[in-house]
Amino acid sequence: MANLNSWQKISRVLSGQPFGNGSDGDYSSATIPTLTLSSCSGSSGNSSLSLASTVLSNNDIVLIHQSRGSGVGQWEINRVVSGGGTNTVTLQESKQYTYTDSGASQAQVIVVPQYRNVIVQSGTWDIPDWNGNGYGILPFAAKELVTVTGTINGNSAGFRGGTSNSTDGAMGHQGEGTAGDRDTHNYIANGNGGGGGDDVFGSARYGGGGGGGGHATAGTAGQPGTSDGVPQQPGAGGNAEGSADLTDMVLGGSGGGGSSQGSASGAGGDGAGIVVIFANSFVSSSGAIILNGTNGAAAVDLAGGGGGGAGGSFLLACATATLGSNKISASSSSGGGGGKTGGAGAVGRIAVHHSGIVTGTTTPTFTDVQDSSLTETNAGFLGNFI
Repeated sequence: MANLNSWQKISRVLSGQPFGNGSDGDYSSATIPTLTLSSCSGSSGNSSLSLASTVLSNNDIVLIHQSRGSGVGQWEINRVVSGGGTNTVTLQESKQYTYTDSGASQAQVIVVPQYRNVIVQSGTWDIPDWNGNGYGILPFAAKELVTVTGTINGNSAGFRGGTSNSTDGAMGHQGEGTAGDRDTHNYIANGNGGGGGDDVFGSARYGGGGGGGGHATAGTAGQPGTSDGVPQQPGAGGNAEGSADLTDMVLGGSGGGGSSQGSASGAGGDGAGIVVIFANSFVSSSGAIILNGTNGAAAVDLAGGGGGGAGGSFLLACATATLGSNKISASSSSGGGGGKTGGAGAVGRIAVHHSGIVTGTTTPTFTDVQDSSLTETNAGFLGNFI
């Protein structure tokens, strides 16, 4: 597996400080930090980034992510050097990728807070759900230590499941995925979003199940519907997307909705979100980070159940880490029951990039990447902001 690319490290913009400069001080709370983000666009090879809102400030460290559509999964770290408070900012480094924010393609830029120490206190940090334009991603850095004693929850923060319907004989809605928005009546996969259950006709029929969302693997197809005993096309499982080392990183694919038979079909489950942590030391022996897919909803009577959503992405770049025993998860989900059952969502991806010792286990097993560059080399320097 590959190391993070140079443009995906904080040391790209803070030389020798892969875990940030600690300028935001300590953060210890049972409440998630406020996220600062905007939709964005801009071409590779230059340092200009266009924003939908004026939320960025000069010297902000940012994560730019193509969340859906063309170039989906591409991301980088950069820093705002001028234009803060306006709709066009100049970045320290030329962008590695092109980011597109139109129609099926949606990109976002998110501020990466630079804490000294972080404690996730007892309670739950709920990651704001992806809304079709932004959110679904929680990034932060800690110059010294991250301690997780509470829960970071991103179970439904990813792509949105195909909705239910009750129109007689209606094909289920596609779930949202890497290729585009949800709710088109179609049984094919929508990138890593599951297809809708098939549209069937006849005097004796059962609605097909929606397809499960994909991520580390393809989602499972729903059960085929039947029309007078003849099987019909099921909702396809969403495609596998992203990379195991998370150098290409996506939201969990959602499940497709089931087919209706005059009563309510099952809606597809949402995919899970993304957590990105840069920390010198990370400890989660008592807390939890959960990025599991959401189960598909059950249908009424003979309508089809919804497909399950896929697990999300957890990326940790650190010197050392104590992960605990399966305290971090990006698990699969189940399809909903009904006339025919929806397909299961896939597991997500967990990757730990580190220079020192890492102990513990995760579900699924994390991708282990040794990277000697993840070591602070100019301790005490608070940033190259001059």
